Amino acid sequence: MMLACLPVLMAASESPSTPAISPPASAAPPDDGQWTMPAKNYASTRYSELAEINAGNVKNLQVAFTFSTGVNKGQEAAPLVVGSTM
Repeated sequence: MMLACLPVLMAASESPSTPAISPPASAAPPDDGQWTMPAKNYASTRYSELAEINAGNVKNLQVAFTFSTGVNKGQEAAPLVVGSTM
């Protein structure tokens, strides 16, 4: 009988897992013009406060460069900006 109760007692003694807590997007540091990770920052805001590109001039954007990987399938990745390098 004691051995039959052992799994129940062991399960009851385990501490419940605590879900990860993320800071609110408003807690993100001020925009420094860097985009060093795919979601912009640890708050995953995916938003830049920079105003160089806006509704009035976005239509003037043009392709700056292209690069062929030799693969004829789609390639998607978030651009990273570190210092002055994209």
